[in-house]
Amino acid sequence: MTKFKCDFFRLKWIFVITLWLLFSAEINNGFNLDVEHADVFHGPRDSYFGFSITLHRNQQGAWLLTGAPKAESIHQQHLHKPGAVFVCPTTSTGSTTCEQLKLDTRNNLFWTSWPRFFDEKDNQWLGVSIDSQANNLNPSEGISGKIVICAHLWKDRKYKEHISANGLCYEIDSNLNFDSVTQLRPLIDSRKQSKDGMHYYAFGQAGSAVHFAKDGTTLMLGAVGLLNWTGGVVEYDVTDYTKYMVDPAERSDNNSYVGYSLSSGRFYIGTTIYKVAGAPRYNNHGKVYIYEGDFHVRMELQGDQIGEYFGASVCAIDLNNDGLDDLLVGAPLYSDFEDEGRVKVFINKQNGVLSEGVILKGSGAIRGRFGTSIAAAGDLNRDGYQDVAIGAPYEDNGRGAIYIYHGRFDGIHAEYSQRVAARSIDDTLRTFGFALSRGLDVDDNQYTDLAIGCYKSNNAVLLKTRPVVNLHGSLLLSTTELDLVFSTCHLNNHTYSCLTLTVQFKYDGLSLPQTINIQYSLKADTLKHLDKVKYRGYFSGTGSAHVSAHAMIVKDIPYVQKYTIIINPDIKDIITPLQFELEYSLDSKTKQSAHTLPPILNIYTQTLQIKQAIFAHDCGEDNICLTDLQLRGNIDLPLGNSYIILGYPHGIITLNLELNNKGETSYLTEITISYPKLMQYIQVETLYGDIKLMCIPNARINENDSMPLICELTKPMHAHSKIIFAVKFDISKIENTKGGLNVEAIVKSGSVEYANTTRDNAFKQHLPIYVEADVIFTGVSHPEQLVYKNLKNSSTGCAKTSSSEYTYPLIHTFDIMNTGPGRLPHIDLDILVPNITCNKVALLEITNIEIIYKSNSLEHNCRIVENKFTRGYDKPMDSNGTIYDIKFSTALEQKGTYSLDCTNAPCVHYSCQLGQIAVGESALIMLHSNLHTSVLHSMQPLQYFDLMTEMSITLPYQPGLIMSRHTQSKQVTTHLYPQSTSYETHLSWWIIPASAGIGLMILIIINIILWKSGFFKRKDKEDLQKLMSSYRIENTESLLDHENNIDILEGEDGDTLSSRSTTTLI
Repeated sequence: MTKFKCDFFRLKWIFVITLWLLFSAEINNGFNLDVEHADVFHGPRDSYFGFSITLHRNQQGAWLLTGAPKAESIHQQHLHKPGAVFVCPTTSTGSTTCEQLKLDTRNNLFWTSWPRFFDEKDNQWLGVSIDSQANNLNPSEGISGKIVICAHLWKDRKYKEHISANGLCYEIDSNLNFDSVTQLRPLIDSRKQSKDGMHYYAFGQAGSAVHFAKDGTTLMLGAVGLLNWTGGVVEYDVTDYTKYMVDPAERSDNNSYVGYSLSSGRFYIGTTIYKVAGAPRYNNHGKVYIYEGDFHVRMELQGDQIGEYFGASVCAIDLNNDGLDDLLVGAPLYSDFEDEGRVKVFINKQNGVLSEGVILKGSGAIRGRFGTSIAAAGDLNRDGYQDVAIGAPYEDNGRGAIYIYHGRFDGIHAEYSQRVAARSIDDTLRTFGFALSRGLDVDDNQYTDLAIGCYKSNNAVLLKTRPVVNLHGSLLLSTTELDLVFSTCHLNNHTYSCLTLTVQFKYDGLSLPQTINIQYSLKADTLKHLDKVKYRGYFSGTGSAHVSAHAMIVKDIPYVQKYTIIINPDIKDIITPLQFELEYSLDSKTKQSAHTLPPILNIYTQTLQIKQAIFAHDCGEDNICLTDLQLRGNIDLPLGNSYIILGYPHGIITLNLELNNKGETSYLTEITISYPKLMQYIQVETLYGDIKLMCIPNARINENDSMPLICELTKPMHAHSKIIFAVKFDISKIENTKGGLNVEAIVKSGSVEYANTTRDNAFKQHLPIYVEADVIFTGVSHPEQLVYKNLKNSSTGCAKTSSSEYTYPLIHTFDIMNTGPGRLPHIDLDILVPNITCNKVALLEITNIEIIYKSNSLEHNCRIVENKFTRGYDKPMDSNGTIYDIKFSTALEQKGTYSLDCTNAPCVHYSCQLGQIAVGESALIMLHSNLHTSVLHSMQPLQYFDLMTEMSITLPYQPGLIMSRHTQSKQVTTHLYPQSTSYETHLSWWIIPASAGIGLMILIIINIILWKSGFFKRKDKEDLQKLMSSYRIENTESLLDHENNIDILEGEDGDTLSSRSTTTLI
């Protein structure tokens, strides 16, 4: 019996995330071990019920036997937890009540006959190991032989100073008759308790493991404590229990625990059965011995990792059905992270060569200890190969799981076929999989069943096996080559090309009902369905490319169903084969009788059949279309430029492509155009040829940040034909100017084209991008001129007031207009404002800088660069910015106006950034300020000023920027005048009257002289007036006839105004 004792390991309770979650979908959807109808047996609390387990068949039926090594005995009530073995029914009645097996009714006794000993059966761990002798002729179904149950901690205390843990086993016959019980104490000989100063038999613990060898005559007992826990094996002749031998593994090291696990098998050609013993603590790595006779070792296998406990479980089994046994060795403490465990599979290559095959790891759950137990499960799926069960009792936070692996012709399937988790049966189960039974058919359905022990929760579980259905399906086509010229099917008064599908099913297997129910689906044109295009073939009468059906199949009678497929007459793709798929499964309606399990579909059954039909092509006798495509092109850009203007509002480009076919007919011709994602596809137009294109933009972005436009030719392109087409794109939203744009087109065909002719199947063009724009930069002051009020009663000097009486609102507005043709990029603004102060009062106080674009006021990021910025100004100032020694002599001499700008006064420098400006749009930058004219008093005797602010715009340099000027500046001036100016003038009172009289006299004298000379009486003027009067009379009618040639405009009061056309050039 194979098991793994947790006593030798310290349990650490920590939270871990285990990989079993990855396989949660398989918890209830495994193969043929039936989880839904599992039988769960319950033992006494804290008894370790389920520590060992076996299935047994006798004349009364099939039974589950399990050890509870810490149980109280109802047959030895004066003992303290001697342990017990329980017998549980496996019938279909649903009973899960177990009874203690009577093996011994005596308490602790002193035996005086040879060999003398004094029993100590308290805490002896009866049931630590158990095995049932299999039927050699029919191990999975025949009547079992004897049963052996061991108590490895039975002690002899005949010497008060020394207690020897020699171990005790009970042998009982197949029918579990108490009268047949034999007690086996192979290590009782007092003469051999010590040897050469070391413990020999004293702590041998015979019965740590138990195994009936496959030769049918040998009983093997593991004795891990022999020779200071070097360990060894005790062998009995089951035909005569007086004959036995003790085989200590003297070749091994102390504390190797030889005999911790046991098995046997045929490893060489012949009839000899060799023994297998695991030593999981050998050299801290673990070792497995394959030996014969008195521990004559023939082969040794050693572990790889320190502490992995290699050899904790062993199982010899013929996996590939070649007549020789292979070997599985468990290493439950193997760690990639922590105690995941693994099982090594050694395949027998004959002549004593065990080749290391696959390594099994289950789901790799952390702390799962996969490989704690291994059992030969029999042929679970009846495929002719033996299968194995492997326990991982500590995964899923200690709930546990078991894994089923199927044998195969070359050894074993590397992936498990089924994982049964404890939580799928009962969430209260713990250490599910610590013990495993050998497979045995307990319900007579010709499939082996399995028992699992869960000592931590005191449970045992019986899993029965469902019959396996081998379902065989086939799909036949009436033809595998479709010729669209011939139409043989009639539908709705039309004829179509068609073909017939024939579906067939049959099944076989053991213990199956006479009928089963299946469900299947039949799909047409599945290759094109993946591309979500119109089906090229559909089922007659449905118009669909998919049919589903249920069917009942009678055993040994094939099921046949026919379907007609109509070929779509508008088919374009005759290159891709027409594929049909038949998929089928067992219907859940299939059931057995009330007391038998329903069948299940074999997981290795092929449940998908695929068949194809090809189309006849117009491409010669070989039916292979060999084409040769050539693609050429060019791009037309706006304004006839060779580059793209960024932001041009009418940005339409045209990609002109010419496609030639110099080979045989090209089917499924497709052109993929890759273009930048900010370009927008508009339309495609055929310029030459009778083939149209259907273009569909694809939202998928390629790695190079481009988008594909898929253009399909609406019909085949015949040999030596040509088409020309134009694809239009909108590029007005292009923003990125780095590196320009790349437009690429490539053509491919569903027909065959040799690689050496595809070099001309692509077209690519690079389009540089330039920023081409210019600006009109203007400025204005509101108001343009300002009359300010002089200070009252103040002498020359710095003014002392900032009263609102001397404060005026002032706005300087700058207008930046983009005249195109492209969009303006980001602009840097620099604003200079004179900063003249007096007594901490500034002449011009900026209250707000407002930026307006498209009638919206924008938030700005203007900041002061330097508080006392000057440009060409070097006059001294005090800490308040007050000017002391400004000299205005030139302005005084010329009685002129003094300019206040950054050449002769300190200035504040504001730096701002302005976003992009579209073509025809403008941005306004408004400087809102308060003008404190009290500061001007400090500049007397000057009174006339021009106050100037200045703005400059700079376009940061970037590749492809085309402008007349990258930097421009503009000044806005406000003219300042005083309200009144007084001049002190001293004139005599008579000067003004005398001057007026003299002037009047001179005017009279001039008029007299002109009159005397006849100036006011001119004959030529009178003659001219007479002539004009006569002319008007003679031509009145002529003027009336031509009145339509004169434009008459009437004023608001009826006045007649003449109209003129005036052209003003600005």
